[in-house]
Amino acid sequence: RKRRKEMKDLFDELKEQLPADRGMKSSKWEILTHGVSVVAVIASSVKLIIKDTGSCRLYRQSEASKQ
Repeated sequence: RKRRKEMKDLFDELKEQLPADRGMKSSKWEILTHGVSVVAVIASSVKLIIKDTGSCRLYRQSEASKQ
């Protein structure tokens, strides 16, 4: 019983963190599927930011070496 309560609380916490209609009832499958999708989007965004940051750094270094 305690484990089920902990799992329910964790699913509720995950659901609250996901961008969606907070009031709608979702199955555990829907919550996990949406969570996986959101994490994939965030990971992709982080990769792009890291790539852009690296490109900016290389550009600044090349500009600095020209001076």
